[in-house]
Amino acid sequence: KALDGLYNASRICLYFKLYDQFNEILSLLLGYAHDYVTSVTALLLSESLNDSDFSTEDFPPISKYFLAKLKSGQFKNPVVHFGPEDVVGSAAHRGLMSLDCALMLCKSNLSAINESWQDLLDVIFALREVDVLPSRIAEFDDFADSQGNPLPPSKFAISSQHKVREYNQSISSTSNSASNDGFWRSLFGFGSKSVIRDANNTDKIDVDVTKTSDLLECLKKIANHAQLDQIIMKHPNNNIAKRILSKLIDCLLPAEIDDPRFEHNSVFALELAARLLISNNSNSTDLFPMFLSKFEELFAPKTPGSEDSSLVLKFPYLLERIVVTIMRACIHLYDIVELRIHLQKSLKLIEDLPSSFTRTIGDRLGCGLAIVLRGCFYLFETSDEWSTIKTLLDIAAQDKSGRGFVFDGIASVIDYALPSPDGEEDEGEENKIEPMLSHDGAEAMTTLLLNFLHGSYENDLTYKIPS
Repeated sequence: KALDGLYNASRICLYFKLYDQFNEILSLLLGYAHDYVTSVTALLLSESLNDSDFSTEDFPPISKYFLAKLKSGQFKNPVVHFGPEDVVGSAAHRGLMSLDCALMLCKSNLSAINESWQDLLDVIFALREVDVLPSRIAEFDDFADSQGNPLPPSKFAISSQHKVREYNQSISSTSNSASNDGFWRSLFGFGSKSVIRDANNTDKIDVDVTKTSDLLECLKKIANHAQLDQIIMKHPNNNIAKRILSKLIDCLLPAEIDDPRFEHNSVFALELAARLLISNNSNSTDLFPMFLSKFEELFAPKTPGSEDSSLVLKFPYLLERIVVTIMRACIHLYDIVELRIHLQKSLKLIEDLPSSFTRTIGDRLGCGLAIVLRGCFYLFETSDEWSTIKTLLDIAAQDKSGRGFVFDGIASVIDYALPSPDGEEDEGEENKIEPMLSHDGAEAMTTLLLNFLHGSYENDLTYKIPS
């Protein structure tokens, strides 16, 4: 009833355009939801570590009323008649019901969300931790080799995941040091008599319990019904798209420099921001400059005019994903003339990165640049554009992991851009206009091929003959 009251109050606020009050209610609901999901994360970790005397088997079942509502896919349960036994467990799982209510409100009233955007993102981050987000939003887009196999995770990605895992385990251990009557019960709002135990037997007497899989299945259904990918991704309204993007890229600057979860969450926020940009390419001339401004802020030295390292170098996995995002933006958006100057500026940011970093991500750098080269070479109109791409390809070729991608990209462009031998043309293609390699482009390709020919990259002569 309390949740129905908050839901109805939010609808009243929307009707009278009381958007500040609507955001207050939404933030309240999202706060309850966030606390619940993070508590579930801690509980699951404690079970995986066999480190807790209290488990998911100890808390009450999810109410039948809520499960029926969840099955219907509507906030208002179409089932009118229900008894007291059908709402048992509602108090313990009020955070779960708040999550469903809040996400339904977000889905239906996107234009009204303002101050509560950060609360929504925090909930999405928390849902990611328990692995209940739909794959269409949870998985990262990444480059793949010529066989279509995704590139393996970099050491930066593995290190970031390890840090978060260690942090979560430390939080779980700290939480478990509290008594059951204190920590776990306060998380779910259990009364002291929620679970009955025999003093001489540690086995639980109650048998009507909710298992871990049931709880996760409910969270998955809620996340799926909310269609979070549509909330984040494509928006014909440019103002809404800019508002969402602003909140996402704000996550790229840490509120606390030592927060071990910052990099883990920021790379996910960046992935969502990149998808928003690419899926709204009609508004990209307004959206991508927001990316560039944030990237320049992150790449700048901590002290202006000094040689101090930039802030982003402290978070190498975030930096890796920024580089990937820049190349993805070039692949998808370089045909938009108004954006080319901004895309060029973003590519130039990569030139000044330390060689120790670019070598570590050589495979992704080489693969991404090869795709950019093959897809956009005919769009490079100035010597400055060719100078930038040549410099970056040379950087990617410095490490063996990226060298093959660079060579394949050059070979693909030459094979595509050069005319057929002896003037032969395929039947039906007499009138087809093929993109041509400019003089500046030919010069850049020649310089790089000579480097391969002479073994300039770590004395590697593997590509001498094909060069």
